[in-house]
Amino acid sequence: MKRLSLGPINRSLVVFLHEVASCAVGAPSYDDTAGTGGQGGQTPTSGASGGGESGSGSECTTQSCQGLCCGYPMQCVDVQSDRNNCGRCGATCPLSQVCQGGSCKCATEDQTLCASSCVDLQTDPKNCGKCGTGCASNQKCEAGACVCTDTADTMCGTDCVDLMTDRDHCGQCDTACEEAGLCENGACGCSKEGHKLCGATCADVTVDTKNCGECDNACGEGQLCADGVCKCSSSAEAFCNGKCIDVSADPANCGGCDVTCNAGSPCCKSACVDIQTDAQNCGTCGHACVGGQTCVGGVCACTSDSQCGGSRKCCNNKCLDVTADPANCGVCGNACANQCCSNSMCANLQTDALNCGTCGNECTIWIIITLPGTCTAGVCG
Repeated sequence: MKRLSLGPINRSLVVFLHEVASCAVGAPSYDDTAGTGGQGGQTPTSGASGGGESGSGSECTTQSCQGLCCGYPMQCVDVQSDRNNCGRCGATCPLSQVCQGGSCKCATEDQTLCASSCVDLQTDPKNCGKCGTGCASNQKCEAGACVCTDTADTMCGTDCVDLMTDRDHCGQCDTACEEAGLCENGACGCSKEGHKLCGATCADVTVDTKNCGECDNACGEGQLCADGVCKCSSSAEAFCNGKCIDVSADPANCGGCDVTCNAGSPCCKSACVDIQTDAQNCGTCGHACVGGQTCVGGVCACTSDSQCGGSRKCCNNKCLDVTADPANCGVCGNACANQCCSNSMCANLQTDALNCGTCGNECTIWIIITLPGTCTAGVCG
């Protein structure tokens, strides 16, 4: 058989040639006397080395090769088992893998190929149970499942938590404490002063109207919770019959719950009064008679001028200002007919220059100084 010497041939051409070369009868053979060896059942010439026997001169021929001629120089390889040429020439398996049946596979049965690495799915924290399933930094992979590294922790979902202190998983997974609460020894409690755990709520029992002072102690209608005690909003109010009542003015609860005033007697400042005779509440609450006057029929009445004070005089049991009262001008009973009372005297509105036409209308003439004018027929002149 005639030999075809490769000589200084382009390497990429050689790779292409050896890819298509087969060991079928009739395929061309190649020889490179500068080669370093053969492989996988090759009958090499002198200088060959590799998977086959050594010899002088490398030669890959269809008669001697039972696999493929691969590499440069050409060597006969078994692509079903060769790690450097697995399934085809040049397909190299990673160091942790072997070539079986023309495919790269993990060396042991307890390993699985994930991406390009052989891993143990039972213990690998980056591929736990299946490829790509990673465990958290505080977890490890045991028997194909992520478990907590700290034996005191419990797996809740994908998180390792301490059920004794975790507010989101207190005592058991997914049992969360309220915003103001904390988890102590696996039970929710309240950390803020004045708060108590009422059901699932951390309540401020100092102001909570539904839990005032203690859990489930609800305040009544209109009440507020102050310092843990239910109170009405006003000091004048009392909690009567389920609601806050102003006992300072309520005739049905005057001064206290269920204290009822007699008909016609209002409740004035928490006391039932008779406004027909009460000098401090004469006619209505808060209307007080002055100067020792008495209350008669709901009206303040006097018995002497001394009870009236100032320019007021007691006329028909009433204190009147006699300086301006036209029915009692100057003294009781002195009536000014069609006149006004000015300074305790009846004034003629037709002629009085100080009360011309009406009380207090003073007639004046402006010259260098102001002098009293005259009044004629009710008109200043």
